[in-house]
Amino acid sequence: MDEFLTICYHQMVGFVFSVLEAMNIIIVGSAVVLLGIGLFNAGTWLIRTIRITSDLERKLKAVAESVLLADLTGQPDAEGSVRVIPEEKAASAFTLGFIKPEVYLTSALIENFTPEEIDIVVQHELGHKQRRDPLRQTVLEFLGRLFWFVPVMGRQIVTHGVKTELACDAMALTKGYSRTSIAATLVKISEAPVLASHAPVPAISSIIDKLEIRVRALLGEKPDAYLRIPAGIIIASTLIIFAIMTASTAAVASQYDPGGYVTMIEQVTDTCEYEHTDVDPLSSLGLECPHCGPQVFEADESEPPSCH
Repeated sequence: MDEFLTICYHQMVGFVFSVLEAMNIIIVGSAVVLLGIGLFNAGTWLIRTIRITSDLERKLKAVAESVLLADLTGQPDAEGSVRVIPEEKAASAFTLGFIKPEVYLTSALIENFTPEEIDIVVQHELGHKQRRDPLRQTVLEFLGRLFWFVPVMGRQIVTHGVKTELACDAMALTKGYSRTSIAATLVKISEAPVLASHAPVPAISSIIDKLEIRVRALLGEKPDAYLRIPAGIIIASTLIIFAIMTASTAAVASQYDPGGYVTMIEQVTDTCEYEHTDVDPLSSLGLECPHCGPQVFEADESEPPSCH
């Protein structure tokens, strides 16, 4: 009976490991397919984004005029300059560029806003420029499209966008402007006609992005609800990543680790060594082979032990 239970046990363990190995192959194969889809989608999107951004930069630089910040804001100590686009209707401001981002203002904004309001807008956009937010957002968007099957990536893009705008609004706060003045300026610029000459690509950080959340935060509302990632998304993403990593590790181990459990069980199931080697494959499982044990040789030493 003990011999029968031993055989059944290691046959069962071998079957379980075979099933797990098949599951690992399925999980890894599915991950490769999903990643391939994401790579194609992210790659084509990135190429399109780079092309649109390059064309837009070239067109805007051809018509934009470089203006000193001191002349625009009325602050004598203001250093640097921004580019002003000749646009009479749309009061707009944005930061454009990957490696060397530039701040762009429209002439309509300069004509219809006070020096204080212009300075608030400029300080916000300078925050985007210093942080290189257009590049950051592009990289994050690329990763989100690449790992599109991980739910937390999409949520992280939204959360990052909110944090970015709040951080740049804080730039104006450090210059001594009140929260109500900054909020009023944001609302005023949002009521102006939208500048239709630039496409909504990640290489652009616009002054009106996430406007409602920012105004609420400036007026005292905590933005925690917009920054918090739901527990369900975190759990689902963790399980997906854990399953892929575990399956990948097991798949690699089964290919490059001949001493692994799967190989060991297959060896024991197929054959037993005559008089056993020094390392018994069953011993690591706490078992003894019922075919090659001492009792076999005591019964009949003339014949080699037969294997199951």
